[in-house]
Amino acid sequence: MTQFAEFTEPVPGDRFIPKDNIGHVIVVKALEHKTGIITSNSPNGTDAIGADILDLDAPGGPAVYRDTLLFGGAYVDALKTYIGQLVVVKVETRKSNSGRDYTVPVAADDAAKARAQAEFAKGDPFAPELQTVAPATGAQPPF
Repeated sequence: MTQFAEFTEPVPGDRFIPKDNIGHVIVVKALEHKTGIITSNSPNGTDAIGADILDLDAPGGPAVYRDTLLFGGAYVDALKTYIGQLVVVKVETRKSNSGRDYTVPVAADDAAKARAQAEFAKGDPFAPELQTVAPATGAQPPF
C-alpha cells in the first residue's frame, strides 16, 4: 500500500503594514529579496523584502512580526543590500512627483538605535519562540 505524508498547510507570515505605522522605529532583519510575487495589485509580479520586524513603537510595547513581506520600491531598494543583517529605520511618508503619499524607511537617529540596543540586551526578539535565549555574551547587535 502506498504511504502518503501528512500534509500541513503552511502558516502565513505576519502582516506589518507600513502606512499604519507612520513614525514608528522598527528593526528590520532582512531575510530575502523575493522577485516575481503575484498580487492583486501586481498581476505580472513584483519584488518584496522578506523580513522579521521588531516594532519598537507598537501599542502596548515592542512587537515582533515574523516572515513579513515589505512591498514597494522604496523598501525593496533600501533594504535589498541588507539581506542577512539588522537595520534600524523609521517609517515615514513622502510625496511622489504625482503628489501621491507613500511610505519609506529612513535612517534612525542615535536615540532610536539606543532603544533598539536596549531591547536586544533583553534577548534576541527574533529567536525562535521555543528556543531559550542564552545569557548575554557581551556581543552587540550590528547596528
